[in-house]
Amino acid sequence: MRTRRPGPSTPEHGLVARAAAPPPLLVTREPGLADRVERAAAGSGTSIQVTGSVADAVAAWRRAPLVLVGDDVAVEVAARRPVRRVDVHVVATAEVGPEVLRAGLGLGAEDVLVLPGGDGPLGEVLAAQESAPHTARTVAVAGAVGGAGATTLACLLGVASATEATTLVVDLDPAGAGVDRVLGLETAAGIRWSALDEVVGRLSGPALRDALPGRGGLRVLAWDGTDPPGAPVTVPAPDPTVLAEVLAAATRSHATVVVDVGRREDAAIDDVLARSDLAVVVVPGTAPGLVAGRRRVAGLGVHVPVGVVVRGRSVDEAAVAAAVGAPVVARLVEQPRAVEDVHLGVGGLRPSRHLARAAHDVLALLPEAASRRPA
Repeated sequence: MRTRRPGPSTPEHGLVARAAAPPPLLVTREPGLADRVERAAAGSGTSIQVTGSVADAVAAWRRAPLVLVGDDVAVEVAARRPVRRVDVHVVATAEVGPEVLRAGLGLGAEDVLVLPGGDGPLGEVLAAQESAPHTARTVAVAGAVGGAGATTLACLLGVASATEATTLVVDLDPAGAGVDRVLGLETAAGIRWSALDEVVGRLSGPALRDALPGRGGLRVLAWDGTDPPGAPVTVPAPDPTVLAEVLAAATRSHATVVVDVGRREDAAIDDVLARSDLAVVVVPGTAPGLVAGRRRVAGLGVHVPVGVVVRGRSVDEAAVAAAVGAPVVARLVEQPRAVEDVHLGVGGLRPSRHLARAAHDVLALLPEAASRRPA
C-alpha cells in the first residue's frame, strides 16, 4: 500500500507558502504625511502599509509593489543602500532640499511628489498598482549540488503549470543545461536575456510575455548561445535593476513564474527570493548531497519558506528531512531518457508519470493559479 505524503495544509508537513504580495509601502515618521498619503490611497481604492522603522522598510523593500519614502527619512533610508528597484517615489509636504534630492537619486526614486500639489500624480501611481491584473505565484528552484536536477524540476513545473494558465520559466543558471534546450525551445523565435540589457524604466508585462519564446501557455526566458551543459560560463548575471524590472513585469503577465537559480548564491537571487512564495531545493540522497542540501536550505530559508525535492527512488524521505532541516515535498525519480535527450539536443521534455507527480506535488504548495490568472 502506498503511503501518501502529507499535504501542504496538514500539520505534519510543516510548510506553508508565503502569502500574496503585500500592499504598497510608505516609510515615514511624520503623522501628517502618513495621513495625507493614506487618504490618497483610500481615494484610489487601495490600501497602504506604513512603517517608521528603516530596518523594517529595508526588509520589505524588494517585495513591496510600490515604495513611497517620506522626505523625513529619505536620507536615513538611502544610507542603508537598499537594492535598486523600480516604483520608488519620495513624498513630502513641502519643497525638499538638496540633501533629500541626493538621497532620492541614491534610492533610484522616479520623482519627488510634493503634497498637496502632488496628490493627483500620487493617486495615479497608487491606482496603477491597484489596477495591476494580478501577481503571479512564484517559485524558485535551486540545486544542492551541480547536476542535482534543478533545471529539470523547473521545466517540469513549467510544463505542468502551463496546462492550466500562462507560465514563465526563467533561467538564472547560465552554467546549467538551459531551460529552452530542455523544453525544446532553443530555436524558437523570441528574445533572450541579452535583449533586455538596456531596459530602462517600467517594462510592459504583456509586451514581455508576447516577445518570449514559447509553446502554448508556456514561455521561457533563457540565455543566448548554444554552449553545451558544463561549458565555461561566458554570460554575466543580469544587471540587478534589469532583473528586478523583468521579474516585476513577469509577475504582472503570467499566472505562474518558475525561476531556475541553480547553485547561484549571489545577489542576483535575493530579488527572486523576495518575490517568491516558495523555494525548493533539489537534493541527491547521498552524503555529500545532504551536507550541501543543509547549507543551501539554511541560506535560502532566511528569505522564504523552503521545501526539499529529493532525487532518487529509494531514499528515506524522513531521514533526508532530518538531515537537511526542511520537509520533503516531492521525489524526483531518475529519468535517463530525458537526460539523454537533453545531451543529444532532442529537447521537448517528456515527463514520466513519476516526474509529473513531483511537479504537481510542488505546485500544490503554491497559491491557486486560477485566482491569479492574467486578465
